[in-house]
Amino acid sequence: MTKTLERKEEILSKALSLSSRLGLEALSIGKLAEEVGMSKSGLFAHFNSKEQLQIEVLRHAAQVFVNKVLRPALGVPAGVGRIEAYARHWLWWMQNELPGGCPFVAAMMEYDDRPGPVRDMVRRELGLLHQSLTRLAASAKEVGDFSPQADCEQFAFGFFSLYLGAHFQIRLLQAPQGVTLFQEGLNRLLRQFR
Repeated sequence: MTKTLERKEEILSKALSLSSRLGLEALSIGKLAEEVGMSKSGLFAHFNSKEQLQIEVLRHAAQVFVNKVLRPALGVPAGVGRIEAYARHWLWWMQNELPGGCPFVAAMMEYDDRPGPVRDMVRRELGLLHQSLTRLAASAKEVGDFSPQADCEQFAFGFFSLYLGAHFQIRLLQAPQGVTLFQEGLNRLLRQFR
């Protein structure tokens, strides 16, 4: 990796941390330049606009999610064990990797009704997330852990709903029982689909 690419990765990591705490809309080239010790013009050369910075941060967040959540879960054999690994890694990522929680949850709230390229990126990434949850359910069905009649789309919806509830409990209410409530909800969801 070249020095320029390494520097851009460092900048995006800092931007992800900031947007996790402040939200994508509050993320600015000026604020980020201050955080990384660069001039605004130097940082502008990397991104050209606030909108492009926001899109790059979402792209970076998606790659981090793949590396920290999806890939480790895929190392577990298909079925319920893989789903449980995915859930563990996702909760850990939300609680420990990101100072303000999942950037996609925040972006989903910020951009749900705001047309434009940032919203398009949020929709695309959350659509891919839904597909990955649907594929997890389909693989559980293939190996016989889920009933042949199991609705994989419904499972993905239920899993994501539980995650949103846990995010609310853990991040906003600062209620540690959010993890337990998520795990109990996931156990009930898994029993329902067996």
